[in-house]
Amino acid sequence: MDVLDKLLLTADVPALHQAYADAVTTPDAVARAAVARISCLDAAGPALRAIVSVNQSALDECAQLPQPTPDQLHRKPLYGLPVLVKDNINVRGLPTTGGCAALATLMPRHDATAVARLKSAGAVVIAKSSMSEFAWGSYDSQNSIVPGYTKNPYNTEFACGGSSGGTGVGVAAGYALAGLGTDTGCSVRAPAAINGLVGIRPTHGLCPMRGIMPMNADWDTVGPLARTVSDLARILDAMLANDGVYHADLEVRRDVAPAFGFLPQLAPEADSHEDVREAFALAAELMARTRAEVRSFDDVPALREPFDARAWYMRFREDIDGFLQGDDVDSPYRCFADVVASGKFHERYRANYEALIAWSHAPNAHPQRDQLLAGRAHFRQAFLGLLNAHDLDVLAFPTFRYPPVRNGTVDAAVASPDAPVGSNSYYASLTGFPALSVPMGFTPGGLPLGLQLLARPGDERRLLAAAAWFERHTKHWRPPSL
Repeated sequence: MDVLDKLLLTADVPALHQAYADAVTTPDAVARAAVARISCLDAAGPALRAIVSVNQSALDECAQLPQPTPDQLHRKPLYGLPVLVKDNINVRGLPTTGGCAALATLMPRHDATAVARLKSAGAVVIAKSSMSEFAWGSYDSQNSIVPGYTKNPYNTEFACGGSSGGTGVGVAAGYALAGLGTDTGCSVRAPAAINGLVGIRPTHGLCPMRGIMPMNADWDTVGPLARTVSDLARILDAMLANDGVYHADLEVRRDVAPAFGFLPQLAPEADSHEDVREAFALAAELMARTRAEVRSFDDVPALREPFDARAWYMRFREDIDGFLQGDDVDSPYRCFADVVASGKFHERYRANYEALIAWSHAPNAHPQRDQLLAGRAHFRQAFLGLLNAHDLDVLAFPTFRYPPVRNGTVDAAVASPDAPVGSNSYYASLTGFPALSVPMGFTPGGLPLGLQLLARPGDERRLLAAAAWFERHTKHWRPPSL
C-alpha cells in the first residue's frame, strides 16, 4: 500500500494535515488518489457500488490549491479534506438524484448550506454517494441509479446500512476521509455502525436543511460520518459555522470522566444476538474500569411501550413535492406522483410509493397528529427524566441488536427470523435528541458493531466527549482489508 492509499484508508484530519505540512503529499495528489481508489474498487474489483457520480471539477479545484501554510490550516480546519456527499444533498454541478432514476437529470442551483460551509472550511467534495432510494432503507441500500446492492467493505456479502450506505462504505473503503449523510430514522447511525465508523445525528433543527431532499421533515437531520470522534466534531463545527467550538471542547473535557447510563433492556436475550450482547456487556465493563461512572437500568418503563414510527412518515409525498417544486433545483418532475408514473424507480418500493401517493392528509391534518405529538412528548420526558435524575451525560445501547444482515435477505426480516435486524435508533428520531454511533467491536466473523449514545437536546458537547472517552479507552476501529 503506497503512502496515498494509506492516508485515505487510515488517516484522520490531523494526520492528513501533517502530511501536507511535511510536503509528503498535496491536496491535488490526495484528490486524484481518491478518484483512483473509486475507479479500482467501486464498479471494478469488489464492486462496492458506493458512488453515483465523481466530481471531476474537484480535481481541477485541487490542482489550484497551494501547499498550505500553518495559518491556512488554522483558518480552514478542513483544508484539502476529501469528503463524500449523499446523493440527496445538493452539490452544485452534480445531479441530486435521491437514488431515483427518474431524477437522474435533477440539477441544483446552489450547494446545500451544509455543503457550502464544508467547502468554506476547505473540504473538497470528491463524489456523490449512493443511497437507498429516497432514503427508504435502514439495513441495506438499493436504488434505481446504481445497479445492485451497495456492499459492506468488511465483507461484501453483507449489507452496508441505509440509507446513507454509500457514504459509510466510501469512508470505510478510503474513497474519502469523511462524508455527509442524512438521518431520519437511523440513516447516519446505521451505516456508521455497520461500517465501523462514528456518525452523529445532531439535535433536530440544529443543522441547516436548505438544499437537502426531505423524507419526513418532523425527523430529518443531516450529519457527518468519519473515522474518529475528533474529526466528527471538526466537521460538525464547520456545518454549523461554529468556529471550532465542539472540537475545542473535546480537548477541555478530555480528562473529565463521563457518566454513562447503560440500557440492557435494549439488548434483551429474547430479541438480540449473542455477539451484540457480549460486545455490549464488554463495553459497560470496559467503561467501569476507567474513571467513568457506569449505571445500568434494567427496566425503563418507556422502553416497554411501542410507538408507530410509520405514521410519522406519511408526510413524505408533501415534503418531497415541496423540494421538487422549490427554487433550489431544476427538476424533470414537479411532483412525486409523476416520478412514480414515469416508472423510473426501484420496483422493491412500489407498494410503499403507491400508499404514500394515496395518502390524502396534509402533515398538520394527520388523523393521529395529536397522538403522535403526545407520544413524542412522553418519550422526551422519560429520557430527560432518566438523564437528569441520575446526572448522566449519555444513555448507551447497541445501535442494532443483531449483526449486519446478508444483502438480499432483509425483505424477509418482517415475516421471518432468517434476517433479524433490531434497530434501536427510533428513540432519538422520535424525541429529536442528539445521538451517535461509535464502534463497539466486531463479530467473530469480522463485521463491525456499533454502540449508540443518546444525550439531552442541544448537548452535543457532552455527547461527543462521552463518545471520545469510549473511543479512546476501547480502540475498536480498524480498516477493512480490501
